[in-house]
Amino acid sequence: MQTQMPMALKTRDRLNTLMARAEVLVTPGSFLRLSQNTLVDFTRIASPAIEFRLVKGEALVDVAQIPKDGIGVSLAGWIIRPLAPGLYE
Repeated sequence: MQTQMPMALKTRDRLNTLMARAEVLVTPGSFLRLSQNTLVDFTRIASPAIEFRLVKGEALVDVAQIPKDGIGVSLAGWIIRPLAPGLYE
C-alpha cells in the first residue's frame, strides 16, 4: 500500500523515513528517492536551488535536467553537485 502525503519542505526541515520510503520532487525534472531508515536535513531550499545533507541511510538523486542554480548534496563535509543528467546514489 502506497501512501502519499504531499507537503512543502522548507530550509532546516528534516525528513526521516523510518520504516517507509519517500520520493521528493526536488526541482522540475529531479527527484530524491530515500530508502527505509534514511535521515535527510534540507539545508537550503531557495527555488530552483536545493541543498540537503544525507545524515544516514541511502538516497538516490534522479536528475533529468540540471536546474540553473543546481542541486547540492552534502556528504561527509563535501558538497556534491551533479553536472549532468543521470542517477546518483
